[in-house]
Amino acid sequence: ETFMANWESYDDVELPISATSIISFYATGVASLRAAVMRDYQHIVQDMPVFDAGGRITTNLTELCKSLMCLKSEKVPSNETVARLRRVAWCTIPKMRRRILEAMADNSWSTSERISEKISIPEPTIREQLEDLWVAELMERKKDGRAARQYRFASFLTEWFQTLKFSEEFGI
Repeated sequence: ETFMANWESYDDVELPISATSIISFYATGVASLRAAVMRDYQHIVQDMPVFDAGGRITTNLTELCKSLMCLKSEKVPSNETVARLRRVAWCTIPKMRRRILEAMADNSWSTSERISEKISIPEPTIREQLEDLWVAELMERKKDGRAARQYRFASFLTEWFQTLKFSEEFGI
């Protein structure tokens, strides 16, 4: 009975601006991390990634937030509700990219070889993924002389990753 009463008020749920800002920020990061870089059969980049600016993801995360708020009779999203949104946002990123991000969580300069060893995925695959993230302007890249290219998060990705505050508490 309480559930139905709460659910009937779904259309009346208004998210505070702080919640819509967080949702928009999560969605922008997810959309960027999901963007595909088009390559030809020789793996040469053919086109820059196109971002949808998180429109669909924003809508879906907003609907999820409102639904959770209704179910729990919340006027503003609780920490638990926000934690669920973080988890959903994180889980919509392709697994390969999530594993790379986790391996680079300390945001120090790292090579594809080092990341490959950490997550047990072939180095050429990691190298191509890092290059894709660099082409999408989510990674910074440097090369010192004959040394291998090194990567770390670009400023937006650093802020996004820190905002999500990944922790075992949320099973991420």
